[in-house]
Amino acid sequence: MAGIPLVAGLAYEILRLLGRFRTNPIARALAAPGIAVQRITTRKPDDGMHDIAIVALTAAIEAEGGVVPSGSERPTSRALQSLKAR
Repeated sequence: MAGIPLVAGLAYEILRLLGRFRTNPIARALAAPGIAVQRITTRKPDDGMHDIAIVALTAAIEAEGGVVPSGSERPTSRALQSLKAR
């Protein structure tokens, strides 16, 4: 577990270096596996994820004593049902 930040940092620096030479075919070939993993592990959020994010942000603003902007909807029931369904 202690080595994870080291490996992640090293991978980041390698991809950053390869990004400088993105027109070079060798650099593109070396970067391809890392880019493929990024495509697999990231996806666009669905509506339920947006709802949960709104609920979480609203709760955080209220907990800090801030005022939630008027016109903001609070989709708690739909978001919580979506969360329970997962």
